Amino acid sequence: MQSKNILDVKSFMYDKISCFADCGSECLIMRVPYDIAATMMKNMPESDAKNQLIERARVASRRSKILKSALDEIFEKK
Repeated sequence: MQSKNILDVKSFMYDKISCFADCGSECLIMRVPYDIAATMMKNMPESDAKNQLIERARVASRRSKILKSALDEIFEKK
């Protein structure tokens, strides 16, 4: 009997990543895993937009310990 690989990492990641254009607001809507989003925010140049995005992500993290942990790890906030 051949064993199956239950967790195919590539397909797992691709299933969690999507994006679409919101033409009305000229915005790109992205869905990415928390750790990727936190890394993207960290690598953004310093700006008001970056600070606003981090603040909104912190508000969203009130509903997710995993997101809070990812943000805390990247931004080293205690």
